[in-house]
Order: sequence, then C-alpha cells, then structure tokens
Amino acid sequence: RAGITNIFCFLNKVDLVKDKGLVGLIEMECRELATQHGYTKDNFFVNSGSAQLDIGIDDFIKIITSNIEKTPTK
Repeated sequence: RAGITNIFCFLNKVDLVKDKGLVGLIEMECRELATQHGYTKDNFFVNSGSAQLDIGIDDFIKIITSNIEKTPTK
C-alpha cells in the first residue's frame, strides 16, 4: 500500500455505456482488486459518472471531502 491510506476511483464516461449493469460489474471488479491490496469499504471509494457531462462529479467531490484523511502538514 506504500502509505496510501485512501483510494478514490471515478468511473468516467458511463453515459456511453448502453448496458448499465456493466457499470456495476466494473465497479465490483474495482472493489475486488482493491480488497486484494488490503483496502476495504472504509478506505476505497468508487463513484461513476461523466466528467464531460458533469454527471456524478458533485457526488464524487463530496465523497472525497468527507473521507480524505486530514493530516497535519510539517
């Protein structure tokens, strides 16, 4: 994990996916990969949307700001 405490993953361009169930499968695959590397639902966060169409961006920013570790700077 190299000192990385949280991972935030944004699945982009989901507006181009015709089968919305596929997005869920990709999200699940990301979670499984994160679990293999020692991350849990408490420190691996995933959201989907479209950056170009501004879909899901606000939710993703909320996830980041509410879960990012606040560490003092030296």
